[in-house]
Amino acid sequence: MRPDTDALDLTVNPCEDCAPTTRWERRDLSPTREVWLGTCDTCGSMRAFVPGEPDLEVEDPLSFFLLGNTTPTPTPERPAWQRFYTLTTGAPYFLRWDFQPAPCGSCQATTTVATDIRSPAWRRSLSLCLNCGTATVETSHHMPDATPTHLTGKQWAPPDPAVKTLRETVIQTYRRWVAYQAWKRRKAGDDPDP
Repeated sequence: MRPDTDALDLTVNPCEDCAPTTRWERRDLSPTREVWLGTCDTCGSMRAFVPGEPDLEVEDPLSFFLLGNTTPTPTPERPAWQRFYTLTTGAPYFLRWDFQPAPCGSCQATTTVATDIRSPAWRRSLSLCLNCGTATVETSHHMPDATPTHLTGKQWAPPDPAVKTLRETVIQTYRRWVAYQAWKRRKAGDDPDP
């Protein structure tokens, strides 16, 4: 469905995905070329339209509206520590990281997140700078006279001891939790597998 190009910059036409209304906005790409971006008020789907070019295929309507490119430009790859942080905040880990007010000891940016993970034998305080990737792991053992261990590093490939311990702590804790849940189901008789 084409927007009415004789209308003002904002027009309303039905959405092709869910059929309520679509808000259209117009922008000049050049002195002789304009583009319209339609955004559905209900489902948020977007589509782009260029008058005089009805067969134009647009993969990313918003980028095309803003930049005028029909193919999206590749986004730079995020550093490994930012990917790790993003991975652990969502399924299946759902780890809660808290932002720390103190600046990072390596880069002085205030982008450090931290969390605590506990086991019957130890407690680990993990921190990660999202700007430079500095990882800090402090392990306190639940034994009398045990000295806490402290690791700091920021080499992610190959991982130095601090980064390796940070990653393994999160992943192994999740795996132990999954194994414990399976054991509880077997004990309760809900899981037929031995």
